[in-house]
Amino acid sequence: MSVGTDVGGTFTDIIVQMTDGSVHTSKVPTTSSPEQGILDALMEMDIVQVGDMSHGTTVCTNALIQRTGTRTAFITTKGFGSLLFIGRQDRPSLYDWSVARPRHFVEKEDIFEIDERIGPGGEILRPIDEDEVDALADMIKKKGFGSVAVCLLNSYIEPSHETSLGDALLSRKIEHSLSHVIDREFREYERFSTTVINAYVSPLLSDYIQRLRSGMACGSFHLMLSNGGVLSPEHVSDIGVRTILSGPAGGVSATASFCATAGIRDAITLDMGGTSADVATIVEGTPTFRSESDVHGLPVRTPMVDIETVGAGGGSLVWLDDGGALRVGPMSAGADPGPACYGKGGNELTITDCNLLAGRIPDGITFGSSIDLEIGLAEAAAASIAEVSGLEIDLLITGALSIVDSNMVKPIRTLTVSRGIDPADFTLIPFGGSGPLHAAGVAEEIGISMVVIPPSPGTFSAFGVMSSPVMFDDVVPLPHDATMNHITEQLNDSKTRCARRVDPDGAAEGDGIKYEAWVEMCYHGQSYELRVPVAKGEDLGTLRTRFHRMHERLYGHSNDELIVETVNLRTRASVDRPLVEFGSLPETTYTSAIDIASSPEVLFGARQRTKVLYRGSLKAGKKGKGPAVIYEENSTTLVPPGWKYTIGDLGEIRMVRS
Repeated sequence: MSVGTDVGGTFTDIIVQMTDGSVHTSKVPTTSSPEQGILDALMEMDIVQVGDMSHGTTVCTNALIQRTGTRTAFITTKGFGSLLFIGRQDRPSLYDWSVARPRHFVEKEDIFEIDERIGPGGEILRPIDEDEVDALADMIKKKGFGSVAVCLLNSYIEPSHETSLGDALLSRKIEHSLSHVIDREFREYERFSTTVINAYVSPLLSDYIQRLRSGMACGSFHLMLSNGGVLSPEHVSDIGVRTILSGPAGGVSATASFCATAGIRDAITLDMGGTSADVATIVEGTPTFRSESDVHGLPVRTPMVDIETVGAGGGSLVWLDDGGALRVGPMSAGADPGPACYGKGGNELTITDCNLLAGRIPDGITFGSSIDLEIGLAEAAAASIAEVSGLEIDLLITGALSIVDSNMVKPIRTLTVSRGIDPADFTLIPFGGSGPLHAAGVAEEIGISMVVIPPSPGTFSAFGVMSSPVMFDDVVPLPHDATMNHITEQLNDSKTRCARRVDPDGAAEGDGIKYEAWVEMCYHGQSYELRVPVAKGEDLGTLRTRFHRMHERLYGHSNDELIVETVNLRTRASVDRPLVEFGSLPETTYTSAIDIASSPEVLFGARQRTKVLYRGSLKAGKKGKGPAVIYEENSTTLVPPGWKYTIGDLGEIRMVRS
């Protein structure tokens, strides 16, 4: 039996493939202790023994957002203790003299310097004093820090001094992160910041994994990483920074698999849940990746799917600013108390309340496994804002729904228009509990004419978590004038390190591991690099030619006469896991008291009579046109006027603007 779980801010999604091949799903409210929600859901499904558990977690993400990580000490080279607070010269608001720099996750009094120095070429200029190392480790132990980030200058080239400090901390059983292990790249500010973030969250992740595993009988266990792959907890607990996009990456991974099966080449994902919406692009069947992002303005450098997030979900609060203008989010009602219509004590208007009042969510529907929506509570929440704003209820609802759609268009523009890409050439793939409700509105605003809703969209990310390959990314710094022999030698070493992570027991026996490699290159004097794919047997001249072509395509110019420098070698190792067939995703029997024969009035600017359909009753080849509301167990699809739909061979809903 295989289980995939995805913990969101509002709901926890579960997908289970039984030994007979049947697939079942569940959606339960996220609990304050995330592991308890998973255990409760498994108990509700009468599951006591799990063969393989794959899990997408928000533990590290939440710790960073809420600043609830472990008290962390920072050890660095003498004279560099203020580097985290100096950062780069860039300003978040160029002309704002009062702007405050983001506060890092260590306090100034928790920074310690050690007298050592390694040169830019890896030469040891000042040897480390082992007595000073022991004294510093003893002091840190005495002060009771939960974790330590060790970040020495140029240790990405020569790590021996960091290793000495790591050995001293390990002998005293002190949790620690070494920068040459966490982020082996040049640019010390980004490397130091990433290592501090890792030290801040990893102990929490390790404790969480232990609590979750102790609460259930489980064979193998995998955690979702930000790069779209999974690893066993033993190989993740020390690199918690690699899980900060754990859940959203599962949805992107699922979409890539779905697109390959459904014959979709280029896609934009829209994962709209209860708290936020996550957007990513898939180009020529492959998700786009990046190696650097930021957390509250602080750089974090780790392999990840290129995802943009906005505070727009079903639980996003509708409110009035000081000037009386209507706003939506980023604050959310979350799982507790949740939207007003949940009947759990919330009295503030949310997007879910608006969709219910607009008739876009059928009256009588059940959310998750146990939440019966109460339209009267939503009406009361809307009335309180309408009274203050002077807006009629329908105008208020229309405005809020329009605003949240526009909010989700912004990250799509960031990933497409701002990069010279026309989103009209893409297919929008919405999922999550709220994605199919808002997909058509988002598509119309951004100029997309094709929307495809995959099977079981409400638990789609959990499906991706369960089906993603075991994967690890490694990076090695290269000299600017590296030879192909040196690159090949480093690549072989990198493959060995990757294999230890993805296949520690040798089960794949080498042949089962797929490797990909890239050399990052730049023109002499450039401060950014391009990732150039490298295949076995290629020479450096071929890589340089490929770099020139990539530079021309991306930036509109290249220069064959300029010196091309090598910067980093990146290696990815992966082992595929069995993929649940999309056609096998469940068509569960819906038990809510919904009158399918009725044609309620649904708000599309004005109220219109609208068909209500149950998705499980729509067979492949079925066609129709809007307005229509298509409901299922964990999500609802809205087909507005002017749109047509067709049910595909995989059970997907293909919507096009007529």
